[in-house]
Amino acid sequence: MKIKLKSAQVSSSRPKKVAKNNDYFASIKILGRNYQAQGATAKEAIEKLNVGKVAKGMSILTVTKGEKSCEKVLNHNQTFRLFSLSRMMREVAIKNVSMMFQGL
Repeated sequence: MKIKLKSAQVSSSRPKKVAKNNDYFASIKILGRNYQAQGATAKEAIEKLNVGKVAKGMSILTVTKGEKSCEKVLNHNQTFRLFSLSRMMREVAIKNVSMMFQGL
């Protein structure tokens, strides 16, 4: 019994990740640098932002879902708390900031 195999196209590049329409994208601009993350909810997307010790000044946080987008300017204290090493301070700040984006 012979089996016929169809020739498949082989690409050398990795398959591109296709984002779902119901995902949230968060990006923050701090001191001229952009950081981006993706999550199922606005809170999860903000939590995944990995900034490190750069959070020293005002920042612009943008959360996007599909075609809707919302920008908020965070002052120095909010930015510092959002990326603080203290777990409790960070969780409270994430909760407060994610409440700003409930309308999306």
